[in-house]
Amino acid sequence: MNTTAQAFHHEYEQIRSLAEQYTEAGFQVSIEPDTGAIPFDLGDYRPDFIAVKGGTGIIVEVKPSSARISVERFHALAEEVARHPGWRFVLVTPDDVESDSVPGLAADLPAWQKLIEGVGRSRHLIDAGEYEPALLYLWGIFEGGLRKRAMEAAIPVERFPVRRAVDHMYSLGEISVKDYDLVLAALAARNRLSHGAIAGSDNQIVHARLAEDFGLLVSRLLETWRQPAH
Repeated sequence: MNTTAQAFHHEYEQIRSLAEQYTEAGFQVSIEPDTGAIPFDLGDYRPDFIAVKGGTGIIVEVKPSSARISVERFHALAEEVARHPGWRFVLVTPDDVESDSVPGLAADLPAWQKLIEGVGRSRHLIDAGEYEPALLYLWGIFEGGLRKRAMEAAIPVERFPVRRAVDHMYSLGEISVKDYDLVLAALAARNRLSHGAIAGSDNQIVHARLAEDFGLLVSRLLETWRQPAH
């Protein structure tokens, strides 16, 4: 089997596996549906499959990688789908973060108020001088908010690896240039700490400032992102 055939076979198997997940969750699935199976006009676009249950419809596009995807193109498509109550567009790749729910359902994402309350709890860690735990805690809140905003704004990157999700949210204006640099600094610290790096006295000073600045940023972003997307 040549490389092209292998890639096609792998993608087909992923589509079939995903379709089975939706079926097990009670959805009625149509693989490579005719355009007439979608109750609104998407031009000549044809998804890999659609899944329907009750008043919920999910249009699923499967790609072999999250790299080199034109998210802007799929964002426009996702916005059109989101205009129809109960429907949403989902982009799925093998690189996706793991989730307890099938793609397109936000069952494992907390409410905005819960995320905002979490920022308040991180303040106690900072005040106690626990800067590294505060950074790790704040990163979890930020990432949850980032993925939730992506879903609500019809930007189909909520399942992407976090760095790619951040980059796409930045390119689409959800994160400013100044904020982007701070997010990357926090991500670098989170990666070091989560892989067992031990903070020395110099790093503690850096982490103290970073925890303060990142906490303020996360609080501000959550307040912005919780507003309805236009």
